Amino acid sequence: MLEEGDAAEDYPPSVYELLRRIEDRHFWFDARNRAIRAAMEDAGVRLSGEGILDIGCGTGFVLRALERAGAVVTGTDMYLAGLREARRRTEGLLVCARGAPSAGAFGIVLLADVIEHVEDDRELLRAARGVLAPGGHVVVTVPAHDLLWSDVDVASGHKRRYSQGSLARCLADSGLRPVLLRYFSHASAPLLLLQRTIRRSPRSRPGEAILDGALAVPIAPINAALALIARAEHAIRRAPIPFGGSLVAVAVAASGPS
Repeated sequence: MLEEGDAAEDYPPSVYELLRRIEDRHFWFDARNRAIRAAMEDAGVRLSGEGILDIGCGTGFVLRALERAGAVVTGTDMYLAGLREARRRTEGLLVCARGAPSAGAFGIVLLADVIEHVEDDRELLRAARGVLAPGGHVVVTVPAHDLLWSDVDVASGHKRRYSQGSLARCLADSGLRPVLLRYFSHASAPLLLLQRTIRRSPRSRPGEAILDGALAVPIAPINAALALIARAEHAIRRAPIPFGGSLVAVAVAASGPS
């Protein structure tokens, strides 16, 4: 343990218990794992035997999948609540700390739905770039489209959503060059838009109640149908579809000063 976080507005610590209950059953979390693995594969990133640093690893749901794929995993998170859950899922080194370590060399640095939580996303990406091994890759996922902004983003501690263009600029400003950048979770975007439009009206409910409702596992038939749709999207992932609920990027260190 190096430094435990106290900025609950960046990421509510209570959400870890909620995630522990739903991640293994909710279609979206499996779909995100698939999107991350596919993006790495399509960008020519090797996983087996590779050292991976997962910044903001939370409950270790992504770490576990990468470890099962043969990677040597390390996770950092600013909250012990998340790391205690991650300890049940992975044998990798877990460090309670803000952001990236001050030294090290990793073939892959992952930030899965992390940079939208911090005020200075570029600073965090530069820190990630700083611990890349030569020829290494930074992998990022973020929520997409300002149109989808709602009280769920506020309750989640989000500072922003991204477009392809804004994420590309953010990476470039951080000294990173994207080699792959695309939307995923296409079919859910219209559903999210409808849900978020309905939810734009002011609510008096506390943030935890908002998240409980937004992240609830859909009833079994709908959850199964959405999982099938996500698998179908995986098969056409290389198609240039200009929308989706989320974005995934794979980037390398750019030459010259950042």
